[in-house]
Amino acid sequence: MCAGPPGPAAELAVLATAGHVPPLVVRPGTAPELADLPVGPPLGTGFGGYESRHCPLPPGTLLPAYTDGLVERRGEDIDTGLAALTHASVTAGNALPVILNTVLDRPAPANSEDDVTLLAARTPREPLGPR
Repeated sequence: MCAGPPGPAAELAVLATAGHVPPLVVRPGTAPELADLPVGPPLGTGFGGYESRHCPLPPGTLLPAYTDGLVERRGEDIDTGLAALTHASVTAGNALPVILNTVLDRPAPANSEDDVTLLAARTPREPLGPR
């Protein structure tokens, strides 16, 4: 999903993680998926070594980023929570408040023992055109 640079006409984001969970990517007409990013060390640790990836984001793509409190539960592997997030009923074309509520209402966020932060951005629905 995120790899080398796409063709010149494609919209893209350059993504990296700094000790965080990967963002969700919801392209129009596709199911949500996690951005395929290498894990970097947490910011402020002085270890550096962040590897970025180019992620094609066609018009209307939704990019929700969130803290681990949304997907991490005591006694459960974090991959279970990440997998559940990819099965949330999120569609790229829905209104942002609907998307935010859908993601926040997924299994047991009220039972989270950590803070939960969610930020969603969407690429323009029409191509930006020549620059």
